[in-house]
Amino acid sequence: MKILFCTTKSSPDYGMDTLFDGLCQLLGPENVYHYPHKPTLHGTLIKNLAWYPCFFNYPTQISDEKKVNLLKKNYFDIILVGCRRNKHYLSDTIFNLIKEKSSTIPVFLIDQDDYAGINTSLLNELNSQLYFKRECTNKDIKNPKIIPLSFSYSSKYMPKNIDGDRVNTLFWAGKVIPSRKPYVRICREQRGRPFYGFPQDRYRRHLIMHTIGLNLQGLGNDTVRYYEIPAHGTLLFTQKSEILVDNGFENGKTAVIFDSPEEMVKKLDFCLKNTAYTDKIRLAGHKWFNKHHTTKVRARQLIDKIKKSIS
Repeated sequence: MKILFCTTKSSPDYGMDTLFDGLCQLLGPENVYHYPHKPTLHGTLIKNLAWYPCFFNYPTQISDEKKVNLLKKNYFDIILVGCRRNKHYLSDTIFNLIKEKSSTIPVFLIDQDDYAGINTSLLNELNSQLYFKRECTNKDIKNPKIIPLSFSYSSKYMPKNIDGDRVNTLFWAGKVIPSRKPYVRICREQRGRPFYGFPQDRYRRHLIMHTIGLNLQGLGNDTVRYYEIPAHGTLLFTQKSEILVDNGFENGKTAVIFDSPEEMVKKLDFCLKNTAYTDKIRLAGHKWFNKHHTTKVRARQLIDKIKKSIS
């Protein structure tokens, strides 16, 4: 399968960047042509984004001009178009060409926006067969074209060994936006000042040193931490989310989920006092992550749903 993968040129887009990684692992980078060329997928690092867990180093492909020529010749089997609820990632030239080709090449929209809402005008204009949505709700899937597609985490950033000694305490790092303040206050009382702005290598070292990792909602419900915490063998201690996640983590089995600051305090106290319970769930969560939430698995889920829709 040959894919034209339309994404941003330079700005970070965690959902699209990890999906590209997964598709390259699944199909081989020679079969995934991203447009336009994005240097951060080919070994370029950006210093002020040292915290970003999404730099890759896949072989540089052909020029953007040649990709456009291949599209004109109907070379691709499918086209994936990155979008937001109110915009898309295409120049006018490539948009019009994809719109023309959508009658013969299946087009699929990938919306990894932080916010709810569907780009219905783009869905209709590009004759898209399916619309894969990160912040997907029960209301959205009343439209059979809307499919949940949550974040994932790359094996590139996973530790080789999760069996080292850990400090039995809570770890969290991130921006203190208003919705997070009550939970961050609890975190601060339990373990001191939360961290922000760690480079990835240092952040991952701290994460794997602790038994419990805190996940809080940000601008969206689906977060990077929801996946990177269990990827490191750390207990996913997470705020409840209302969006649809295929094979999400289950309270008391593969994660510990709370719905209020009061519930967070109660469950955190229990986890800190019952290390056998904490270890059992964090290890089960790590296995669940490997089975359902790596970038390669997410890419396979995407491709399986695409194949079913065009069969």
